[in-house]
Amino acid sequence: MFGTITGVLDRRFVVNALLPAVAFLGLVVAVPISRYGASVGLAWWNRQSGSAQAVLGAAFVLAALVLAYVLDAAGAFSLTVAQGRWGSRGPGRVLAQRAAAWHHRKAQRAADDPELTPGRRDAMRLRYPPASAADEFQATTLGNVLHVAARYPHTRYGINAAIVWPRLYTVLPDSWAGTLGTIRSTLALHMTFATLLALLGPAAAVYLLLVGGQWWLVLAWYWGCAAAAWAAYRAALASAQLYATYTAVTFDAHRLQLRTKLGIDGPETPEQWAALARFWHRNIPLDAEVAEPPTATPRASRGGRTLRPSTAWAVFTLLAGVAGALLAMSM
Repeated sequence: MFGTITGVLDRRFVVNALLPAVAFLGLVVAVPISRYGASVGLAWWNRQSGSAQAVLGAAFVLAALVLAYVLDAAGAFSLTVAQGRWGSRGPGRVLAQRAAAWHHRKAQRAADDPELTPGRRDAMRLRYPPASAADEFQATTLGNVLHVAARYPHTRYGINAAIVWPRLYTVLPDSWAGTLGTIRSTLALHMTFATLLALLGPAAAVYLLLVGGQWWLVLAWYWGCAAAAWAAYRAALASAQLYATYTAVTFDAHRLQLRTKLGIDGPETPEQWAALARFWHRNIPLDAEVAEPPTATPRASRGGRTLRPSTAWAVFTLLAGVAGALLAMSM
């Protein structure tokens, strides 16, 4: 069955969008069943005529396909939000700055801790930029991990990863490109589940409040979905760290193959990679002399209050869950 479906639809679409959509709609159906009982749900289904059941089944399939296409189209936006890019102005920008400042101070404390074990120090190095680069910190841990992955080829070889990566990908062996694609798909899958579960918890709690569900059922759905969403996000973070490692290895092991394919001779230098990036991105000839802008002096840590994203999310979830439970008990 799965082989037939993936033969008609793209396998990535099926795994990263269609299966999460089906699982999400299944949980949506389970919400009223948890309120009224499985026997009531089965009795209602058996009272429907055969044609009505066929229409309901077709509607479920159609809803799953529509939701899957929405999830597939919104995947890049979801990942952007998860990286802490919450807008260039307004409250989103302020929250992102506060959260980034918290991550920077965490990295600064780790860098200044003489008792930090080598293993923990290496883990922090894979998770955060150097503490001296205060302006490079992102608002979320996932954003920092992916930023470190993009930062590595520039600091090591002078390569602009955003410009060179699409061209480097064309020279990768099929097996290695497949491994990168699998890790990337796993990251996207976990983020999809995290997004859907984060939306389902509050929606299920509100529905149960409106239909007079028990307080413990409201809490079970709300906090259960919140915990599952957090677990999915942590899984996405682990996939992002693995993807960052494999991305670094890709530049280490295959960048010279790109130079060979382009017919570039001579020693490899950061200036050569910078000239290629300018040629590809701005159409500036390779032999043109370009005055580079002066290197900006890293600024100190942002002042003011900081905001730990996970703590803020946990506090909000706790307060909203308690409020929902109290409301359910009073109804």
